[in-house]
Amino acid sequence: MFGHSLRRVASVAGITALAAIVAAGCGSSSGGGGTSKGSNALAKDQTLNINIAGEPDSIDPAKPSDIDSVNTLNNMFASLYRIEGQDSEVVPYLATDAPKISDDGLTYTVKIRDDAKWSDGTPLTAEDVAYGVKRATDPDTASKFALFVTDYLVGACEYNAHKLPKKDQMAQCGELQTDGSADAVGVKAIDDTTVEFKLKKATPWFDQILSVQTYYPTPKQAIEKFGDKWTEPGNIVTSGPFTLKDWKHKQSIDLVKSKTFWDADKIKLDNIHMAMIGDAQTALQQFKQGKLDTGYTRRMIAPDDIDEAKTLPEYVDVKTTSTNYMYLNTQSPELKDPKVRQGIAQAVDRKSIVDNITKRGDTPLNTIIPTTMPGWDTIKEGNDDFLSSDGSPDVDKAKELLKEGGYNGE
Repeated sequence: MFGHSLRRVASVAGITALAAIVAAGCGSSSGGGGTSKGSNALAKDQTLNINIAGEPDSIDPAKPSDIDSVNTLNNMFASLYRIEGQDSEVVPYLATDAPKISDDGLTYTVKIRDDAKWSDGTPLTAEDVAYGVKRATDPDTASKFALFVTDYLVGACEYNAHKLPKKDQMAQCGELQTDGSADAVGVKAIDDTTVEFKLKKATPWFDQILSVQTYYPTPKQAIEKFGDKWTEPGNIVTSGPFTLKDWKHKQSIDLVKSKTFWDADKIKLDNIHMAMIGDAQTALQQFKQGKLDTGYTRRMIAPDDIDEAKTLPEYVDVKTTSTNYMYLNTQSPELKDPKVRQGIAQAVDRKSIVDNITKRGDTPLNTIIPTTMPGWDTIKEGNDDFLSSDGSPDVDKAKELLKEGGYNGE
């Protein structure tokens, strides 16, 4: 496991759009450093050229889980809160203030801006928030991040599982507490600017969860009119600083400044051009040539080029909150015994990998939780006593565990 401790963000002062770009749904980005000639964007035609490298899976707030999608939709849709800064502070965005929390910690009441509008000019209301959350929970939506709702809100798991046989519903949700209807999901609009969330149990970090895209308001009017095609150019209705102008699949996405965004006068960019250059060396060359202003390092800078990139005057190191880890196939007979998997974990030289391969200043981790995650000191208790804290391997322990797990090396 490796924590991405360094990320490069563009040196463009006062660009709200860029904050949206790097503020991914879970408070993280694709990680790693990057490069930027962001000042060029202001010197020319107010267009930021950024490399997102890959084709977004979806720009429907309820559906994506990949970073390219999240980084794209975050410029077009307004979340209730955003997680910003080195301390991962929860900052109101569409919300006007921190949520009001009941004494028992089970009810969160959020006030939203009364001047928020959709890009089609219609008012954005608390009902749009409730609709978006319930739609993300609806099994027909097939949201990959539905668990951010089903794990927390009253009735959400039951609604998400209501089409399953009862035994499967109970296997997924435990004892069923509601009738599984959409109306029983713990979110509702109290009035046009007030939305209420009912939790299954007190969750001190729920304000952070409210920054995730499954809690974004969603335009019912566009979805009902265009169905699955509502996110296409000409159909899409957005709430953030930018809206979709063009999408050339597997090539580029172009965003244009929204005229209805409540802080439109503070947005210095007119356009964002998102290139999909998958080859890091090509992307870095285009950056050097001034064709790209910024990008995410793991898509912009190949490991062989990282030392050179660090010498560029535009390169800046910034901490981020994310983790890289290795998946093991537990269905494989050789890997089924947990002691074998533990032995493999003990054998990995995480320190050498971050020092000599990634070379981006990543931090070797002995927990799945990165050190920049709020509450890390508490969360890590009892979980950091297996792997070494400095990332060095324990070969003898690895051999012992592999032997105990029955792995014979063949």
